[in-house]
Amino acid sequence: MDSSPREQLQSNCADYRVLNLTNELEASAWLWGPLEDLFFTVVLPCIMLIGFVGNVSFLLAVIRVRDMQTITNAYLANVAFADFLFVVYSCAIYLSTYLLTPVRNDVPYRSNVGCICSFGMIYLTYFASLNLITFVTVERYFAVCRPFQHLMVSGKSRTIKFIIASWVIGIIFIALIIPRHAGYFTFCVNWPKQEEYLSFPKLIQFCDTIHPDVYILSEACQTGPFFIAMIINLYMYTRIITTLNNRPAAKSESSQHSDHADAQQKQTTRVRNQVARLLIINGTIFFLSQFPYRILSINNILQQAIGIGFLDRQQYGMFLVISRCLILINSCANPMVYVTTSEFYRKGFKMAFECKNKTLSTNSSHAKSMIASISSQRGDN
Repeated sequence: MDSSPREQLQSNCADYRVLNLTNELEASAWLWGPLEDLFFTVVLPCIMLIGFVGNVSFLLAVIRVRDMQTITNAYLANVAFADFLFVVYSCAIYLSTYLLTPVRNDVPYRSNVGCICSFGMIYLTYFASLNLITFVTVERYFAVCRPFQHLMVSGKSRTIKFIIASWVIGIIFIALIIPRHAGYFTFCVNWPKQEEYLSFPKLIQFCDTIHPDVYILSEACQTGPFFIAMIINLYMYTRIITTLNNRPAAKSESSQHSDHADAQQKQTTRVRNQVARLLIINGTIFFLSQFPYRILSINNILQQAIGIGFLDRQQYGMFLVISRCLILINSCANPMVYVTTSEFYRKGFKMAFECKNKTLSTNSSHAKSMIASISSQRGDN
């Protein structure tokens, strides 16, 4: 039987750079640890299942329920699609790597093109989500804080342009970042003499930078836009919440003291608080889940620029698992946030999977208030 390409390379070990890991302590830092074993065998499959079901369910709800087809949900549907691609693709990549090799970050059976494609998809979904979340925040900001301007410029055409721009900007950033992973390097490893290391691969491969300066540029292109977007979003979230809290409930003079007006005021206030809660939770989850990974990027920049980072290899590996886990959880969280914080989305999900009428009724003033507050404007207006 013919040997695999990787096995065939073992006899040519002298052709590659040597990685001396004969010290058992140094060798253990290159291997999957107990935390990573738990992550790959338990956490990752659960995240993959929840992310698949949650994001597909939200997309189906938007497709099947007409009143879910709003400008805001056009952005959120693209976020769900990006999250779906990210969680399924990333989990598949991580699991295959874990199952194929005992060495952390070893990527056997790839090539330069394989490295580019593997990381390219992950970066595309990240930047698309970042852009889409920022654009939907801009929509909500103008709808709440500058409603007259919003009415003049909002509509399908602008929404489509912003959504296309979100993905195109992601592709542009990929072109800047992907050289960070475009190199495919092979190392010959000298493992410790203990018996447990005898079956370990003699050759390991990594996707790495083609030049140190490219590495720094790549990490900066990931980190800079994140912090800029975080500041912009936090500013607009603050303005939206402040405006919602300060805006008085609309009441006609003839019904100012009626029970109907009092009930409507309470309902409007409840909806405003619900919207504020939705905004706060969405923003907090996204930026907090991405924040640890951006800290790793800063560590990488310092390590490459001055040779000193604030994390050693073992700490870096543990921090990397935690940060990846948080990012993957974020890709599953949005549909749950919508359902738990908004009655409008709960009704939408319920209607989407009922066997009866698939159009969410908006006859009640409550439903109309929910749509007006949460979705800003119908996408077909």
